[in-house]
Amino acid sequence: MFQLYGSNKKDDLHQYAKRAFPKIINKADDYHESLLHQLRVQLLTLEMQNQELLDALESATAAQERLNAVFEFVPLACLVITRDGAIKQITHCAAKMFGMTGTGLSGLPLAKYICQDDQPVLFRFLESAFSGEENPHCEVVFQFGENRNCAVMEAKVDQNLQTCLVTISDSSHLQRQDSERLNELAHVTRLGLMGEMASGIAHEVNQPLAAICSYAQACVAITNSETPDLTILSEISQKMQKQAFRAGEIIHHMREFVRINPKHRTSVDIYALINEAVSLCTADIRQNNIKLSIDQEINLPRLNDIDHIQIEQVLINLIRNAIDVLQCLSEDWERRLSIQVSSTADNEISIRVKDNGAGIPLNEQLKIFMPFFTTKNEGMGMGLSISRSIIEAHGGFMRFNSKPGKGSSFYFTLPIK
Repeated sequence: MFQLYGSNKKDDLHQYAKRAFPKIINKADDYHESLLHQLRVQLLTLEMQNQELLDALESATAAQERLNAVFEFVPLACLVITRDGAIKQITHCAAKMFGMTGTGLSGLPLAKYICQDDQPVLFRFLESAFSGEENPHCEVVFQFGENRNCAVMEAKVDQNLQTCLVTISDSSHLQRQDSERLNELAHVTRLGLMGEMASGIAHEVNQPLAAICSYAQACVAITNSETPDLTILSEISQKMQKQAFRAGEIIHHMREFVRINPKHRTSVDIYALINEAVSLCTADIRQNNIKLSIDQEINLPRLNDIDHIQIEQVLINLIRNAIDVLQCLSEDWERRLSIQVSSTADNEISIRVKDNGAGIPLNEQLKIFMPFFTTKNEGMGMGLSISRSIIEAHGGFMRFNSKPGKGSSFYFTLPIK
């Protein structure tokens, strides 16, 4: 035994153990061989599974690359947007709209290419999309350098609510809308406006007619006197003539406003245009105890190539909408309506009609320009839609800002040509 352990030879120890405990050692050897075999099988299986995973990963990578290639060359303007509004992926068609390649846009905020006035609309749109609203859409103006295009965006959010697919369709065709059809639609809305303003206009016409009647009675009384005062008679006659001229102007203005006019564009003074629009709404403004203020930048240039009847229609529609909102306020509330006119850095004139009414609910703001959508009980839902089409046909844009409880501001631009 001493000699055996002193040898330090494993083989000798193993041989000794086999002689001493043959059954146990044989079983141990068999178990050892079985474990080695199982390990070899497991290793081989793992190697095969690993290769399958590598092959699957390679296939998935290739499929993703093919899918990306297909996505990029889809003949539609599409974007994949992250929750924070960054561009993750873009089709070549959409990148072409931006005047860049898709790689140059990756990671950039979409808001960078949206007109500043429309960025709140974009953020509301993304918020609606990621909150799970079904088929959210909006209309915004994309700005690429000096070029601006009006477009409609629709969104589809992925299942993990981390990205959404946005399609962009150009709606600038509204700017090239057929003039005859636009005139017909505009004419219908003008007739509707005249119907809404009928009582106010009747009051405006009745005032000069009543004055004429009084002056005529005074003239008869003077001429029937024994010593008629010709100086006073002349003064009264002049006043009567002035009132008759005023009534004639109102009626002439009404006839011009409601007639179907062919496309007729001229050079117009924006100040005169606003005063004409306000004059037709004056009675309703007074009747509803509304404080009107007009803030006009001085020395603005004349606008060229303008259909003054249609632009006046837009102004009247915005003023009327503000009046309808303000008359719903309590009588002890100070009702304010303001019209602001100014030039912009883009060589345009901006006209803003602002009220301090209840504002537009958030769930209605994305629909406010949609045809046939109205918040009025008896409204047609065409006023804002037609007004925007008129402005876009003149090369401008119409937008709004509104906060519930703090009023609304509708504004539009007209290019200075």
